[in-house]
Amino acid sequence: TGNKDGLAVYENTAAFVFDCMQIKEGPCAGMVRWTENAWESCYQDDVARAILPTLLYQNFGEGCKYFKNAVDALAFLVKTTGADGLRVARTECSQVYSEAELKRLQRSGVGIPSAHFNGYYHAALLLAARAGANEEFAKVAEKGLSNIMALYPNTKRETSETEELCRLIFPLAVLYEYTGKSEHYQWLLRVTNDLKRLQHPSLGYAEWDSGYQA
Repeated sequence: TGNKDGLAVYENTAAFVFDCMQIKEGPCAGMVRWTENAWESCYQDDVARAILPTLLYQNFGEGCKYFKNAVDALAFLVKTTGADGLRVARTECSQVYSEAELKRLQRSGVGIPSAHFNGYYHAALLLAARAGANEEFAKVAEKGLSNIMALYPNTKRETSETEELCRLIFPLAVLYEYTGKSEHYQWLLRVTNDLKRLQHPSLGYAEWDSGYQA
């Protein structure tokens, strides 16, 4: 839209994420720290939300100076992702500095089959691949989303069934756009229709959890 104030807000927040909170060297290079109060922790769903604007900028704008930083952040997350394409709730610097622990994270199917922890991460991987980054990112995302949907609707919920459904729609939409596979389109339709059943007359969505599994 040409809104310079909006662009300035983006540039300031992106600078904080990538210039202040991202590790630039060593075994943890690329990692985006969670907060100033959790300096050694990395939550991939929060990292993904922090870098999604940069990935969208790269995909639909005229190029973004922080795209490489976003790719580095995702490369770190892939390095600490399980063989199933899923991640644990968070990783710590100490795990990455331990060669044995890092190998365990990489080789074991240790991820949590949860859209809460993985959905935005998978969407970020796909958007990065769409913008020309490592195609392996897309393979990790497809594998992870496939393992989540293999268990669906009995995924590992964190907050509620409603939240889990909401966090699946965006990554599944990006997955279908990237692959064009009819199976991925059917996944997107199924999740969207399940969410529609929870729509309230106010047009919001009821906070719901079948069987209190969250």
